[in-house]
Amino acid sequence: MGRDSRCYKPFRKLRKSSSSNCKRRRSSGVRQEAAMARPEQTLTIETSAKEVKTAALPSGAVAGGGPQKKGEGAPRDFRTPLRIGLAVIFLGLGGFLAWASLAKLDEGVPSHGTLIVDSKRKTIQNVSSGIVKAIHVKEGDLVATNQLLLTMDPTQMRAQREVADSLYLSARASESRLLAEQSDAQAINFPADLLRRANEAPVTLALTSQRQLFEARRKSLASELGAYRETIAGLQEQVKGLVEVQKQRQAQIETLSQEIQTLEPLVRDGFYARNRHQESQRQLASLMASFADGVSSIARIGNQVAEAKLRITQREQEYRKEVEMQLSEVSKEARAQAERIIAMEDDLRRTEIRSPVAGSVVGMNVSTIGAVLAAGTRILDVIPTDERMIVEAQIQPHLIERIKAGIPAKLMFTALNPRTTPVVDGKLLSVSADLLTTPQGIPYYLARVEVPPDALKALGNVELHAGMPVDVIVVTGERSLLNYVFKPIKDRMSLGLKER
Repeated sequence: MGRDSRCYKPFRKLRKSSSSNCKRRRSSGVRQEAAMARPEQTLTIETSAKEVKTAALPSGAVAGGGPQKKGEGAPRDFRTPLRIGLAVIFLGLGGFLAWASLAKLDEGVPSHGTLIVDSKRKTIQNVSSGIVKAIHVKEGDLVATNQLLLTMDPTQMRAQREVADSLYLSARASESRLLAEQSDAQAINFPADLLRRANEAPVTLALTSQRQLFEARRKSLASELGAYRETIAGLQEQVKGLVEVQKQRQAQIETLSQEIQTLEPLVRDGFYARNRHQESQRQLASLMASFADGVSSIARIGNQVAEAKLRITQREQEYRKEVEMQLSEVSKEARAQAERIIAMEDDLRRTEIRSPVAGSVVGMNVSTIGAVLAAGTRILDVIPTDERMIVEAQIQPHLIERIKAGIPAKLMFTALNPRTTPVVDGKLLSVSADLLTTPQGIPYYLARVEVPPDALKALGNVELHAGMPVDVIVVTGERSLLNYVFKPIKDRMSLGLKER
């Protein structure tokens, strides 16, 4: 084992000079082994001689050989580079581990979403059925708020509006006439809105007809009540005559009664004829009977007067009741026609279909003038251009734990060039309170992420369109790289090594 380890096989690739040195060293080693077998003195002498010989060698020479050639230095030492390499490796690994354990990286919930405007696209529909009269825009046009898009033919609606207006005017005029009849007025007090339109033919006709009807009804009622009053007056005159007759009869009865009473003693004594006395009694009885008939007649006529007065009262009550019933019906009709006119005026305004917002026209569904559209037909859509952009993302149910409104989000517009399009910062506006389901039956929570205008400036002149796909990462916190790598393993360790 006294051989030089630098001369073993792994180092045979050294230069030839190094190889010759190895040979000389081997031979020197053989001699040393032989010397070891000699007595101790020989070993000491040999060693001393060797030291003297070595000390006497000139600079650049080696023992047992001539001077060292150029380029043939001492054997290379690999320990220093090895130490440096190991130090670099350990320092790099230590620095990486320190960074991985201390540096904070964003953690978040990934999701896919769609870019929309805050109020979404506006679908334009017609309220009532009708015929297309004119089309003022085409696919892709930019329109302003309240700009005319399409015109429907208003002819039929105008005719219906005129009919409703005529019925309304007639009802209002009738209402005014009935109010005058209810209050026993001498003339109709028409409202100001009707008088302002008195020059219009329908209004003139309505006012004239109601005035004539008012006068006719007044005369009819007055005539009917007048007949009753004349009857009462006649009966009252009869009563007056009967009263006078009764007074005369009463006087005759009193006179005849006194005469009979005076003649009774004479008749008993025979001084006055009995037959004449009896005739006077018969006259008295007749007068008393006539008086009783007169009383009965007066009572009967009084009943007739009372009945006539009752009929007057009843007729007046019937008239008022009739007026009130008609007034109620006419008032309802007037209100109904007024509401109908409002609805028709709204329909007439809606024959000019206008854009509710400024935006771009898409999805034109009508292209033919004269086409018949049913009520509720979709005509076109307008995508607003001046409203804020929103990303609607679908969050998987098992990732909803740390999702809440107000936390930041990272947005990547996958439809744009990823090399030139930066990541845009957003803000989570809201999360649906309950679980939703896609048409395919996949459950999700709907998250709405706002795209601030300042963040959109980072995109430069890139034009965004509603419906573009967006990758969303909702930032839920921070964690280190080591935590990111080992946390899943740690979470699974509680389930590991428990198989039966």
